Amino acid sequence: MNVRCDSNGERVTMRRLQNLLQLAFVLTLVLSALGVSGAHAQTYSNIHDFNTTTLTSPQNAGILAQGRDGNLYGTTPTGGTHGFGGVFKITPAGAFNVIYNFDGTAAGKSPRSGITLGTDGNFYGTTSGGGTVDGGVAFKLTPAKVLTVLHNFDSRPGSKDAYLLDAGLIQATDGNFYGVSAGGGANGLGALYKITGAGTYSVLYSFVLATGSAPQTTLRQHTNGKFYGETNAGGGNSLGTIFSFDVGLKPFISELPTSGKVAKSVGILGGGFTGTTSVNFNVTNATFTVVSNTYLSTTVPSGATTGFVTPNALPMYETA
Repeated sequence: MNVRCDSNGERVTMRRLQNLLQLAFVLTLVLSALGVSGAHAQTYSNIHDFNTTTLTSPQNAGILAQGRDGNLYGTTPTGGTHGFGGVFKITPAGAFNVIYNFDGTAAGKSPRSGITLGTDGNFYGTTSGGGTVDGGVAFKLTPAKVLTVLHNFDSRPGSKDAYLLDAGLIQATDGNFYGVSAGGGANGLGALYKITGAGTYSVLYSFVLATGSAPQTTLRQHTNGKFYGETNAGGGNSLGTIFSFDVGLKPFISELPTSGKVAKSVGILGGGFTGTTSVNFNVTNATFTVVSNTYLSTTVPSGATTGFVTPNALPMYETA
């Protein structure tokens, strides 16, 4: 789904990086052909019970990632063949399989934060322990179940590296991965770091007590390009903080949802939408409402084709 917004006579086409992996509104025609209704009852279903024979006790803000195959992938810090947790795959219907068991050695142990699907189709995550210096690792896991350690976090005395990894990784619009740690850094109070898919690593910021320390939750990239997160301690009241971190990435847009059939309502988050005069799905014009400067709503028009979702009216936005 391609979307083009005209604002004040200036036409700019943009593309959000992660849409390279998504078939955007590929379900538009498929769901219409199947006659799938958008109305559903509110039904809770338990599709899997963790148990001592496989994996146990997922913790913290463990992220479930949807793979390219449509299945869900996640981690637990305990259980598995060696007792140090593992990575699992579960189908939407509940068929569960352990696809990797951490052994507590060089490959790490006890992942606490789930995994993230990268634009290359591989999964990326962290472990809270293990590795060559027992500070945990950042890893890549392929769909073929091959794990590669990208970085060994160093928890040894005197190290200024990140360690105590409760938070996971996110892939930002520049294609790199970003994360935080509750310990380490220059002040021993946590660090914010960047790592590439090839393993090039750097600490970008060391947390200080006065403005927040010991972050334990995974970062979030806002459509303004900045990262936002939380610290567990420090700050003016010594009870933690909410922070932003700017590495200079450009604003981008985010569509909610990323797939749907004709007539499906779509929300678009971003900025600079005031004054927008048209929204097109490829070459098909769509009706829309500018709710605010940072949000507009639209619907998938009849005749829309599969492609990228890229509405925005400002040339400062991330371009294709």
